[in-house]
Amino acid sequence: NINRMKNHVDFVKGQDSTCTATETVGPPTQPPTAAPCIGSEFRLVLQTDEYGEETSWDVTGSNGNTVAQGTGYGANSKSEINECLPSGMDYTFTIRDTYGDGICCDFGAGNYEIYVDGSLVYSSNGQFGDEEVVSLSGGNNNSPPTPVLNPTLAPVPNPTPAPVPNPTLAPVPNPTPA
Repeated sequence: NINRMKNHVDFVKGQDSTCTATETVGPPTQPPTAAPCIGSEFRLVLQTDEYGEETSWDVTGSNGNTVAQGTGYGANSKSEINECLPSGMDYTFTIRDTYGDGICCDFGAGNYEIYVDGSLVYSSNGQFGDEEVVSLSGGNNNSPPTPVLNPTLAPVPNPTPAPVPNPTLAPVPNPTPA
């Protein structure tokens, strides 16, 4: 152990210059790509006022489940949030301000915009009280195609027989008097 320690100290002092290090470097690894959104691409562009910590938001599906949310923003900060909303339902976006004065205008110029599938669907000047609610349609351009099934024929009722007239009796001559 003493010799090992001495060799280490000699190397650190620079007395052993025979040590070289080589490293083989390959091509840089690419970051993983995000999976495509199967649903609606939701984007929120949020500019907070001077009290960003008072701001929170969520997106709730028509089934009552929260699918996206945000809180804890800085003062006068701009954030862009991207989420994938599952297809097949409508959504409600709710933004809240805990002080109750919205995000504009007494303490800064907060505002926000909501995009769905790349299209602007709502733009707010930030003037609201405790909260503002926006309904979002569940329609999207990126859902997987709906399978097309072979057509089935509509049921056809069994044919009914043609009406047959009641039989008529052959004429019988009147009896002759005897």
